[in-house]
Amino acid sequence: TMADKHYKTDDTFYARSRVTVDGNQTISLTMQRVVGKLEVLVEDVPDFIVDVNFEATGFTLNDQKTFGRIDDNAGYEVSNANGPISIYILSTERPILIEISGGGVRKTLSVPIYRNKRTIVKGKLLVPSTATSFKITINDKWLVDTTVVHF
Repeated sequence: TMADKHYKTDDTFYARSRVTVDGNQTISLTMQRVVGKLEVLVEDVPDFIVDVNFEATGFTLNDQKTFGRIDDNAGYEVSNANGPISIYILSTERPILIEISGGGVRKTLSVPIYRNKRTIVKGKLLVPSTATSFKITINDKWLVDTTVVHF
């Protein structure tokens, strides 16, 4: 459905622990990031859209696996109109399929996403189809937290 185009995964964390409640106590948990991050940089087209396919819709705490899929017929489209494309992705067990469109060209790539790592897809759309035009790199360092704006 068209509503799927507005699907969004946020930065997501979980923790599990068996606890026996025995009066007042403090329990320390270390939260683990569930998602990976997809960043797409197109070097030769100013306006482009990324259509994400095979994204998961849920995560089970019991076995830490994702499940479900967004309706790929509708797609999950993100434009760079409001700035660089940076998307949290829940599906980290198998590659997702992305389609990058811009400048009258559309390219499809299979992209692995890893939990707690950034996957950077960078390249050019307007090159001959015989050339490899996109490079995929995995960066396992998250950026430092951004400034908090209070309102």
